[in-house]
Amino acid sequence: MPNDYDFVRVREGDHEKSLPSAHAASAGLTVLDKPAVDEYGKPLPALPITDKAGKPVSTKEA
Repeated sequence: MPNDYDFVRVREGDHEKSLPSAHAASAGLTVLDKPAVDEYGKPLPALPITDKAGKPVSTKEA
């Protein structure tokens, strides 16, 4: 079943997540050049941002 929303992948806080493009634009989020949906049109789950060793990376500015 196709999805009625146009999803984009964005970085929000310490996670990457799939959001509707209208929500991402209204929130002023930067769209990543990554797929946002799976082969069935469902949004991909949120993933924490990690380094190459798989440890969480804090993106908060001091």
